[in-house]
Parts: sequence; C-alpha cells; structure tokens
Amino acid sequence: MLQRSLRTVCFLGVVAVLTIPGVSQDGGMSPAAPARVEASDDLHTDRIQVQWEPVSGATSYEVWRSTFQEHMYIPIAYTRLTEIVDRTIQASQYYYYKVRACGDDGCGAFSAFDVGSWMISVPDHVWATRGRFADCIVVTWDWVDGATLYYVYRSDHIDSGYHMLAMVDEREFRDTGALAGKVYYYRIRALTTSTGSDLSPPVIGYRDESLRHRAAAWRFSD
Repeated sequence: MLQRSLRTVCFLGVVAVLTIPGVSQDGGMSPAAPARVEASDDLHTDRIQVQWEPVSGATSYEVWRSTFQEHMYIPIAYTRLTEIVDRTIQASQYYYYKVRACGDDGCGAFSAFDVGSWMISVPDHVWATRGRFADCIVVTWDWVDGATLYYVYRSDHIDSGYHMLAMVDEREFRDTGALAGKVYYYRIRALTTSTGSDLSPPVIGYRDESLRHRAAAWRFSD
C-alpha cells in the first residue's frame, strides 16, 4: 500500500491534487528530478514558457514558482506534458521555477531552478508634433504596463544615429533643444526595474510650420 499524503490546491480555478514525496511499501521509488528546466527570458510580452526533459516513470509533473531564488515556492501548475505557459506574472519581475515528476510511487525531488522573465512591450502610438509649437517639439506615447521609466532617443536620420536624449517617468517629453528649420526622428524605449523594451518605430517631428511640405521628402531621402 502506498504511504504518502495528498494536498489539494486550486490554480486558476482548477482543483489539483499534489502528491507529497514518498516511497511505497513495496519498495518502489519516486521518479528522478527533471533535467534541463528552462524558463524563457524576454521572449514574449505576455507570458513565460517553462519546459523540461521527460522523466522515465513519470505520469505527471508539478511546477512550482517563486519570486525568490531559494525559498517561498508555491505550486502553480499540474500537467502531464513537459511544458507550461505562465501568464499570471508581471513584466517588472523575475520568476524562479522548479519542477518535480510524479509517478505511481509518489513525487520525486525538485529540479534545479531556472529564472524567467517576460519582455516589456514596445511603447505604442508614439507621436511627435509637426509645426504645432514655435519653441519645442512635444513627443507623446501610450503607457506601457510595468514600465517605470522611458528613454527618449533622437536622430537627424530615420535609420541611424539615434542617441538617448532624455529619461522620463511620464508619457510625454518636450524637446526644447530642437532647432527651428530642422527635421528630427524620435524613438522611445520602456524600462522596468529589471528589463527594457525594444525601441519603438521612428516618428518625425519639427518646429517650423514651413517644413510641413518638405518633411516627407526629407524623410525618404535620409
């Protein structure tokens, strides 16, 4: 008769029974710890994928997660597959994952941990004013979930030469250093405490209203 205890947990509305490691009375052994547990790093903007190698004798797997490397792990998934998708996360946080295999004789030891994170989204709806203000160019963009700062980049050319112009914690920047009679290109990067997004696509901006008809031609000639 099998000597082990059972624990019932609820994950995302699904009740699962987690098996506490044990050994059966007939001498059966629990499965080995899964090898090559890998959590994705900044590959997706909405999830972390966790996968591992199959374990001989395993009928299911438990996936545990923590925001700390060595402790406070909690069960988040129970599966018969060798991978899960974790969407219950925040963009500004690293997550640590461990996996253990379960079989007819209980659950085995935990795997080594692996750390995962998701990529913060690129700022959307970036816009720069075109001749609206006589003394500056105003650049705006949408808030990015999880972002704590934004870097503003500027160049004289659409496809090269970008340098960081400012670091702001709002979704707007007023470029008072822009010269009249000159066209500029702007790109925005969102940052969290642990990672940053890719640069947004370039947008064009200028101070002088007289540049409105010339700006399109300059854009494609740069």
